[in-house]
Amino acid sequence: WQPILTPAWVIGTFTVVGAIFIPIGVVILAASNDIQETIVEYSASTNCPDPTDDNKVWTPRQCTMTFKLDEVMKGPVYVYYQLSNYYQNHRRYVKSRSDRQFRGDFGPVDGNVPEPDSSEWGEKP
Repeated sequence: WQPILTPAWVIGTFTVVGAIFIPIGVVILAASNDIQETIVEYSASTNCPDPTDDNKVWTPRQCTMTFKLDEVMKGPVYVYYQLSNYYQNHRRYVKSRSDRQFRGDFGPVDGNVPEPDSSEWGEKP
């Protein structure tokens, strides 16, 4: 079966498809205009302790950030962070993957802190 593409059939099809998708686009545009966004730069934060002490013993790094919002946000509120010049599918990142870290075990292995590209976190490049 091959449709016969007459001008009336093509115009009618585009009209029906437009009548369906234009209201969907208007609803999505209205929803996206209601989004509130606040950007807080935290790369120069001085409230982050050094993750190692003088004995080179690994300690968890926990940073706190305090900021004020200009307007009230109604819930739910989602928090995201942005990384610059970081590519998750980069070969070195993939090779340095540590399932132990993903499970939340951030402690040292046998008291030693592995280097980011050691065999503990992947092979050296």
